[in-house]
Amino acid sequence: MNKDKTLYFRDELRKARAAALADAEAFSAIIVALEQLGGYLAKENKEKRGLGRLKPFLIDLAHASPLACEVSVASHGYHLPFGRLFDLVRDARNTAVHEGALARHLTEHAIELSLILEDALMNQLGKEADLTVADFMVRNPVTASSWQPLSFIRQSMLKGSFSYLPVRMSKDGPWELVSDYAITSYLRSAPAGEQRAHRLRQTLDKAVGPGPDKLRLDKPRRFGPDAAISKVLPMNGGLLVLVVDDPSSESSELLGILSPFDLL
Repeated sequence: MNKDKTLYFRDELRKARAAALADAEAFSAIIVALEQLGGYLAKENKEKRGLGRLKPFLIDLAHASPLACEVSVASHGYHLPFGRLFDLVRDARNTAVHEGALARHLTEHAIELSLILEDALMNQLGKEADLTVADFMVRNPVTASSWQPLSFIRQSMLKGSFSYLPVRMSKDGPWELVSDYAITSYLRSAPAGEQRAHRLRQTLDKAVGPGPDKLRLDKPRRFGPDAAISKVLPMNGGLLVLVVDDPSSESSELLGILSPFDLL
């Protein structure tokens, strides 16, 4: 499988897994991704249609990940073998009723199955090509704006489970990061007589400053999309890496973000 196909199927599994995590009964997206991947591995052989008949092809791929074999054997109390996981997902999927606890249980197993295949795909790719930032980065990330009130930035962080949001405080200024820690510290440390509601209404540009009672932004590292992953590590304290079109220019355009979670 070439690099483009590998990344395509990896991304399809990731999107399906994200949908399943957002909805405890949304297992169908992962099933579709499994069938697409298995069908490609089987070269669309008409004799190999149906999830059950795709099992040997997906097992062969899964063996590229230590999660499918060594880890599940050594830590069987924590991880089910890939074949067993596959059978549980297939059998539950074929059951007429997928509601409530049954669907949630199926979703949990489907997510575990997806994680193994994602790891296997990336392990195979790592043997064939040098991995770059572009292979892992999140494109079109959610950003904050200097004119937005802290209440809205706080809401965006909570809705998306974000620890950091990129922000550009001026038109040609550098991209920086506003963190959940900075927002929390600023909102919860209002001096006596100042209401939290007042700080929530403040725009980010009014809250940011050098003083001890001001909100502080973090300075991220910047890389281009073609930078090797080996150059990005280590990631300072878990800070996001910003992917820009020209790392040498502070006014460069933001292309994406990269976090430790994306490399996990």
